[in-house]
Amino acid sequence: MKATQKLELAIITNLHDCIDNYWNDSEIYGMIRLKRLNNNNKVEIIFPPKKDGRRIKANQVNGAYVHLHHNRVMYAGKSDSPSTSVGSRQRNHINSFINPEKPNESSGRKYHEYMVENDLQELEIVIKYIETSSTNINGMAELIESATIEKHKPLLNREIKGRGSRK
Repeated sequence: MKATQKLELAIITNLHDCIDNYWNDSEIYGMIRLKRLNNNNKVEIIFPPKKDGRRIKANQVNGAYVHLHHNRVMYAGKSDSPSTSVGSRQRNHINSFINPEKPNESSGRKYHEYMVENDLQELEIVIKYIETSSTNINGMAELIESATIEKHKPLLNREIKGRGSRK
């Protein structure tokens, strides 16, 4: 194992032990309700309103984020490139639920499949994020995302692009 791999493993292991403390102190992006109605998916924004400062701030920062259903991590993701923000990633997830056949984002299809399998017509999701734009540590969002996935094993993170499925 290379030194960088050992360091990454040590960081993730330490983050694993305290990751929930970070999520407890994280920012709330909002709450949405996914609705499955006769093969027609809709998304309702429960809070905050579109022009709320929380949503505006999320459009300007990068970071790691989670989708929670009854405090269970359903999905963990990240926004760590200059061209995407936490807010833009959430819009991608919402649009992929409304149009699950689009191939560029699989989370919407996975939410739809989960709802069908569990005979759910609605699913409320709380979205939280940890802003990493101001840190000088490259890859911080990815480390937080990895530690969260490793600890919580989110149902919708089972497949990883290009690497098969997560156990």
